[in-house]
Amino acid sequence: MSGRKTGWVGLAAWVWAAGCGSTAPEPAELAPEETFAQEEAPLSGAVLPKRGGKLPAADGAPCKTGADCVSGVCEGLGCDGRATRCVPAERPCTEDLVEYCGCDGKVFMESGSCPGRPHQPMAGCQGTVGVVGKAAVGAACVTGADCASGVCEGPGCDGSQSKCVEKGRACTEDLGEYCGCDGKIFMESGSCPGQPFAAIAACKAPGQGEGPGGFACKNGADCASGICEGQGCDGTGPRCRPVGAMCTKDLVTYCGCDGAPFMASGTCAGRPFAAKGPCAKQ
Repeated sequence: MSGRKTGWVGLAAWVWAAGCGSTAPEPAELAPEETFAQEEAPLSGAVLPKRGGKLPAADGAPCKTGADCVSGVCEGLGCDGRATRCVPAERPCTEDLVEYCGCDGKVFMESGSCPGRPHQPMAGCQGTVGVVGKAAVGAACVTGADCASGVCEGPGCDGSQSKCVEKGRACTEDLGEYCGCDGKIFMESGSCPGQPFAAIAACKAPGQGEGPGGFACKNGADCASGICEGQGCDGTGPRCRPVGAMCTKDLVTYCGCDGAPFMASGTCAGRPFAAKGPCAKQ
């Protein structure tokens, strides 16, 4: 009976409290359940993946745009992502400015060593106006300063056979020995000398019957190729023909230093001459 009596007493107390206008305490408000996952701050140096994408690539990995790279920089020759690579954003770059053809067909200017984005050969930007006085790929040149790409290469030192070439062209990894137009030996890729050269061989001192191509000469005995040619009969105009130089197959008339006319290739006279054309009648 004691337990039942206690229950009635408790009920009576509740009724009395309600009748007196007092209110029961409100239950504590519960925090709503979280409906989304909180993003955790990344650890220092960690890289989060792009939404719905893959992790950005490290330096050296193939890429199509800067968005593919951790560094934010994708560069190189090509617009299909096969040859372009992710590079460090803080890499050392030369301060010169050269002309590039973007993958959108528009010309842009950037460091000669760091284009900063994928680009295509200049032929893809034909008809656009670039740097005044700078030649496009394929144009004749004497030095790299003549070219929008900054690279002039090929046999010969007079600009007749060397051409402007794309800076990012594919080159073989072998090393060949060249005789530079300054008479000094240099080593470069067997397919990309990177500058005009006198001969594909070691340089030999002129005046000893072995002068390299591009040097002044009086006759073939002064040249490594055995051929001295060009306008002038006093030894100041003619130059040694580079070893392996190509000549056109047309025939034109020259007036020889002996006053007699002769016929030879339009690009390779084969000897010194007084004038291009028939000799003047005495």
